[in-house]
Amino acid sequence: MSRHEKRRVSLATRNLWNAVTRIRSAEVFLSQADAANAIREGKEAVDFISQALLFFSGIERNRFQQPGPLLLSSRDQIPFPATTDWTRLENLLAEKTSTQDAASFGGGDFMTFGDPFTSGDAPSSSPEEAAGLINEVRYLEGICRKILHT
Repeated sequence: MSRHEKRRVSLATRNLWNAVTRIRSAEVFLSQADAANAIREGKEAVDFISQALLFFSGIERNRFQQPGPLLLSSRDQIPFPATTDWTRLENLLAEKTSTQDAASFGGGDFMTFGDPFTSGDAPSSSPEEAAGLINEVRYLEGICRKILHT
């Protein structure tokens, strides 16, 4: 294995580890009835897993590209298992269009001061929505593990 391939695998493994950490955090937030933070952590886990698969497959992305949609458009270059449920993945990885997601598009490039939401402006999230997202992220994590450890 070349040095470049080892680096790609190492970055993919690190991103998968980061995703698992976020999933666990999401589960803790959900157990504390904090659905909004559970959903935020779940979405970050999706991004980490998407990045892991892109790194592993050697697909380059710039920092302005969302990893989920890029992963979907590059699926021919990634050795997904034959049993992959593409409907589930498309729903999970589709382009984000909400104003909250668009505002965070640049990641850490934007500075915010104070509370991002005033009372009543915070997006409403249900525990069922958070639990569903965590379930879908766990599915994607399982696929990522199969690909990385095959």
